[in-house]
Parts: sequence; C-alpha cells; structure tokens
Amino acid sequence: MPTRVEQTPTMQDAPLVVVPLAHKAAYLERYAESDKGWQDRAESRWPAPYWFIETGMATLLMLLTAVDEGSAPASSGSCRASRPAAAECTRRRAAAR
Repeated sequence: MPTRVEQTPTMQDAPLVVVPLAHKAAYLERYAESDKGWQDRAESRWPAPYWFIETGMATLLMLLTAVDEGSAPASSGSCRASRPAAAECTRRRAAAR
C-alpha cells in the first residue's frame, strides 16, 4: 500500500481533493440555538458523536455522487493509536510492510 503521494501519481492528477472535517464546537453551537429546543452546549445530550457521523454521511454522499457522474473517487483515512480499533489498524499496516 502506498504511503506517500509520490508513489501514487494518479492522486496527484486528481481534479478535486475534498478533505471533510467535523467541527464539534460548531455543531454543538448550532444545536443550542433557539429553533432546536436546547439552550446549552452540553455534549452529554448526545448518545453518539453526531458531528463525526454527519461528516461521514456527507462524505459518503459526495463519493456516491462522484460515481453517479462517472468519476472514479477514492477514499482514504488515518489511524489514531489512542483508539483500540485504530491501534489494530496501525498494527496491520505495519505488518503488511
């Protein structure tokens, strides 16, 4: 698996690169507005981190739209060693080298 852009020249030629980012503070602020029914920004109200979930869904929608338009989209991610699943991902990548 390539780990550097130099090893994947097709990514260098991509007409568009989208980097979706979740912004927890903006999300909590939006849902604290008067039309949403809550006045505080308490993260404890959320049973799951929906700022990540909605960012993921938006990413999926962009990928599916690109396919519908005849493009060949690519998706990649990163591992965070602080999470058990990410640690396993990092271990597997290291073992594949």
